[in-house]
Amino acid sequence: MPREKLDFYDPTRPCQNIARVIKVNITKVIKEFGPFLTSRQMTELLLTALLYLRETRISSIVTSYTITHVILENYKHKLHKQVPEIVHKIYQQLGSIHQFQGRQIMLTVVSSLAHSYMAEVCSALLRCPFPMDRFAADMWCALTKMSSNFDLVVLMNILLKKLQVNPKVTENDIIPLAIPVLG
Repeated sequence: MPREKLDFYDPTRPCQNIARVIKVNITKVIKEFGPFLTSRQMTELLLTALLYLRETRISSIVTSYTITHVILENYKHKLHKQVPEIVHKIYQQLGSIHQFQGRQIMLTVVSSLAHSYMAEVCSALLRCPFPMDRFAADMWCALTKMSSNFDLVVLMNILLKKLQVNPKVTENDIIPLAIPVLG
């Protein structure tokens, strides 16, 4: 392979070279073909990247991170209609991710989506089963920790409106939800 195609080739560090080449080339490919993908195809690409976080190889995690980062940075608008599905899939897969970095990438995706589509993310998280398990609690905690003050105000308004619309919930149902949000 010619050196020009490898971008930042350093012969003394072959492992870093591979990760760098993967990152640069995947970024170029997604930016090149992204405008031609439908919102459904973009969602499938994001979910496939998140699925590869199950693997323990660093190259898989770097690749998944790169793909999710490029999609969220450049094509988040194409994900709007599928936000509940994405959040649900992340909830389902969170238990099978054993690497800390992989879990962080998934939770960052939730937070990034919430920054643009708080109502959809909040509604999807409220569909998680009660009482909350560890994975739903992790998602709520990440959502509140990675959000700005403005996003937290929006989140609280959404939750208060949900309580006004559905006041039939008992105190036992509200307390597990309030702990991560207020904690």
